[in-house]
Amino acid sequence: TPPPLPAMPRTVAIVQARMSSSRLPGKVLKPLSGVPALLQLHRRVLHASSIDLVVVATSDEASDDPLEAAGKAAGIPVYRGSLSDVLGRFYGCAREHGATTVVRLTGDNPAIDPGLVDVVVGAYFYGGFDYYALAGKELDYPNGLECEVFSFEVLELMHREARLDSEREHVTPYIRWNHSGLRRVGFVDFFKGSGLGVNRWTMDYPEDFELMEFIYAKLCPNGEMFTMQDVLALKKEHPEAFEVNAVHTRDSGYQKSLEDEKKKELEASK
Repeated sequence: TPPPLPAMPRTVAIVQARMSSSRLPGKVLKPLSGVPALLQLHRRVLHASSIDLVVVATSDEASDDPLEAAGKAAGIPVYRGSLSDVLGRFYGCAREHGATTVVRLTGDNPAIDPGLVDVVVGAYFYGGFDYYALAGKELDYPNGLECEVFSFEVLELMHREARLDSEREHVTPYIRWNHSGLRRVGFVDFFKGSGLGVNRWTMDYPEDFELMEFIYAKLCPNGEMFTMQDVLALKKEHPEAFEVNAVHTRDSGYQKSLEDEKKKELEASK
């Protein structure tokens, strides 16, 4: 008998989402043009030709039961795992769905540009990277377009080796700052010097949701697709609307995790 065929490559976009956000509770199910934000995001990611499957990965806490129900009612695969160990949740989800390549997205970014997702995934494969991403404030791109791509083997490595709470909660810091044993780690660089990093198109605070409602009302009242360029053009027409969330900073959740770790270290050393 012939040997078994190798598993077909499978690129799975995993969207992490939860209802228990402290700054904007229930944000992923808040309506945008009458449709829950998470379902709008899912619909947009399906337009990325590089993605074979889109799965929502949420927690096994009772607070996320409505999220699972909404996803399943819309025909979206939903995986449930640890609330705090998001890296473990990603690993379990990727393994269950046979992912050979993982695209990490977050549920609070419903303005994600599927064309940009395809660019990042394409660059990952073309360049032979272990990890390739549009992530990190130093890259000067609009906050809310984040997209990270890595192999299942790299996810397995992170799951096995990452120890810090911040590495488990935010999934990829271990690999972003510890490149040992990897062939190639890369970041999208074509936004550098663009000045677009001042833009904030994510949903962490009530003011962010107010802006996202405006973007959807103008660009997607009835399910229309829009791109990063469309949002930039809208900002040019209505600059005042985009000032509503300007007070908030990028990556505040990750920075808080790092601060909490420092406090733990100080307390342990006393």
